[in-house]
Amino acid sequence: MLRSLGEIAPEAPLQADIIVVGAGLAGLSLADSLASRGLQVLVLESGAETQDAETHPLNTVELRGARYMGAEHGRFRCLGGTSTRWGGALLPYLADDLGKHPCGWHEGWGITPDVLEGLLPMAEAIFGVAPGTYEGAPDDGGDDLLPGFLPRQPKWPTFRNRNTANLFAKRIGNDPGLEVWTNATVTAIELGPDRVKGVTAQSQSGNRLWARAPVVVLAAGAIETTRLLLLLNRAHDGGVFPPKSPLGLGFHDHLSAPIADLADIDRRQITRMLGFRFVKGGMRNLRFEFAPWDRRATGLPAAFLHVAFTRDPDSGFEGLRGLLQAIQRGELPAMIDLRRIVSDTPWFLRAVWWRAIERRVYPPSRSEFEVHLVMEQTPDLAQHVTLAKGATDEFGLPLARIFWRVSETDLDNFRAVRDLVFRRWRDGRLSAHARLEPRPDVDVVAALQSGGGIFHPAGTTRIGATAETGVVDPELNVHGVPGLRVLATSVFPSIGGSSPSLALVQLALRLAEDIASTGTGRRT
Repeated sequence: MLRSLGEIAPEAPLQADIIVVGAGLAGLSLADSLASRGLQVLVLESGAETQDAETHPLNTVELRGARYMGAEHGRFRCLGGTSTRWGGALLPYLADDLGKHPCGWHEGWGITPDVLEGLLPMAEAIFGVAPGTYEGAPDDGGDDLLPGFLPRQPKWPTFRNRNTANLFAKRIGNDPGLEVWTNATVTAIELGPDRVKGVTAQSQSGNRLWARAPVVVLAAGAIETTRLLLLLNRAHDGGVFPPKSPLGLGFHDHLSAPIADLADIDRRQITRMLGFRFVKGGMRNLRFEFAPWDRRATGLPAAFLHVAFTRDPDSGFEGLRGLLQAIQRGELPAMIDLRRIVSDTPWFLRAVWWRAIERRVYPPSRSEFEVHLVMEQTPDLAQHVTLAKGATDEFGLPLARIFWRVSETDLDNFRAVRDLVFRRWRDGRLSAHARLEPRPDVDVVAALQSGGGIFHPAGTTRIGATAETGVVDPELNVHGVPGLRVLATSVFPSIGGSSPSLALVQLALRLAEDIASTGTGRRT
């Protein structure tokens, strides 16, 4: 059942077994899994059913340090959340991503790799991608392509299946055990004498609701989830979390920059080897992840690289991409995208041929190829999310204040991994098809410090064994607040060498199993 708090206010407090705050990738995956187990689930989404603009006024933050573009441009408030816009790469974390960090950043997640691996088939089924390995190259000769970097193949769902609002629309519409309210911004978490009690939510139209449940899961994204916990602590005069709690500290993200252009390129062969190819349930491509044994030997962070082509805003490729993204958002295609396709008919006909015969995406005619390096950032405790002093949102609550920067340590680590890429490229089989033309260091640094591109914030409610080392335990319980759980990338102690979305869905499925099996989601 789907309702809008902007249109109607319930007369009495709502009751549920579980309240889920946020209807994005994590929240809807969790809610669907809980409702399928017969639990009464209430989902509160701050945004409307869709978000047409690229930014939302409630995502306004106060920035300190460098500009972090992901604070506004990487977040979406609507059914599906960021899944209405994300690229869709599904790739499991390696075992080393969950263990003791080679840079000494943390002692591990406290979650064994086999736990997440066991949930992989369920996560794949949600997005309709085919089962099968993520490792190796399509030609089965990938070990010598780029020595020291593992060839891995993400699975990319179809554009429609990337949006969780599409995936779970049937359950939202038909399951009486799942109630979703849009335009319902949670403004307070309420505590009882010995556990969480419920939440208060308000709409921009002035309506208000109260909801009660023995379990509340914060799945509102890394930044907003952290802000809600900070507001909870402030409402109780700082008594919810201990003085040395890491709440809000260690804010970090993936850092990304193009490091080289491909020169003397065999365009057809590079497209065949590294480009997107069509498979059952979506697409695959090839990326290269910094090998765990080399991470441990060098003491460097996790990283991966991929080859991309430059974008031409007037090309037919961009028109086709815009059309498919409209499908992802559940919108009609824009006329400008249709005109781009028509005006670039020769490319479109070649693209159709490549789709039918080569089963691959054909790059734009005027594009060049560039190598992008993505590396996990140091979770420096000096980088943080706190509450602003004076600046408030329309509900009178303090904005999130973010202090973020790219440190000299980050730059040194990035240069070290980049230099490894250059050396290994010369030694590997890829060098037979293209030569790397390095980008100037000043351009790489500028790209890193621009604060844009990836938007995988993590660390500010991280997993830890105690309330002094983490905000949540490995089962995602908030230390010291029974019944309050967190499901966001902010629990990740480090962001790892893969896109975090699949791991987040796996954690959602794990959390649903835990809530259902322990009986903590039943009202008493």
